[in-house]
Amino acid sequence: MFDLQDIQRIEKIIGCKVPASVVREALNENSPLFLEKDPYRFAFLTVKEHQQIKPFVESRESSPMSQLPELKILWADGESNFMGVFVSGPMLDRLALVGHDTNIDCAPLYRNLNSFIEATKAGFKTPDTEWPYQVDYPNTGDELQVGASRADIEDDIACVEQIESLAVSASDPFRKRFLYSCVASLTPKENVARLVPMLESSDYHICGRACAMLGYYQFDESCKILAQIALDANMPARFTAIDGLGLMRTQTSKEALINLVRTGAKLPGNITTALKRNTFELIFINRSTTGGKIIEWYVRFSREGKWEKLNFTDGYRPGPWDKFEL
Repeated sequence: MFDLQDIQRIEKIIGCKVPASVVREALNENSPLFLEKDPYRFAFLTVKEHQQIKPFVESRESSPMSQLPELKILWADGESNFMGVFVSGPMLDRLALVGHDTNIDCAPLYRNLNSFIEATKAGFKTPDTEWPYQVDYPNTGDELQVGASRADIEDDIACVEQIESLAVSASDPFRKRFLYSCVASLTPKENVARLVPMLESSDYHICGRACAMLGYYQFDESCKILAQIALDANMPARFTAIDGLGLMRTQTSKEALINLVRTGAKLPGNITTALKRNTFELIFINRSTTGGKIIEWYVRFSREGKWEKLNFTDGYRPGPWDKFEL
């Protein structure tokens, strides 16, 4: 537990006032955020820890934080992942993950601190994914989203409109990427069509975030565009386009996945995950060659159908969202 002097020291280090909701929790001796850190349990950073991570926060090469002045790190888990809170701007009081090795970006995951605490209390909901707890705002699309009130949804829509205005005028490509990621996360299912223009972005992350959310919210009308992106060998977002088709799980998206395989084009390796999500049967065979062993994957689209070979690209999924081709 902290005292008010600790809070003041932290405020001096991070350069702003700590939100009142966070102060109340920091002064609560029964807060679950004072338990010992482990790989998936977050706890308040101490004054000393804030001093230790200051170089990380301020270095553009080490973290995205120097370019996100409205997001302040206040918690960490045992694996050096951080949780931050927005202390200003349209996303005020929302929380975002700052991971050290993850595809999850710094867009909000939680509406407020209480929501984050409740999610951790509820425990793992999606094991074996990048973020196993329930969320208010999906990021990769693998998370379990909790329901929102009408008032919360209307607040999110208003927030999205403000963020979009900031994104349009942003000159720094990293800043633009971050803001459009926030638009993707906060846009509710009822308004997901507004993400379609993001598919035209040349920035793989902006395009990819839209792909994931359109799939997560089962926006069938986007299947054709997602399939086109998936076939574009020069577009790193093709990985997320396939993720989106896999997440959608509609008849149209299933047909799109079948057609992708039958083009014979080389596809990203995550096509196997997308096919499994849609209950298609897959097998793999180890073959010996003069160069060593290779693995061949086959899919069957119906119980009576023939096994069809999958062709894979040699390309790799893009690296950390805050460093790739900016």
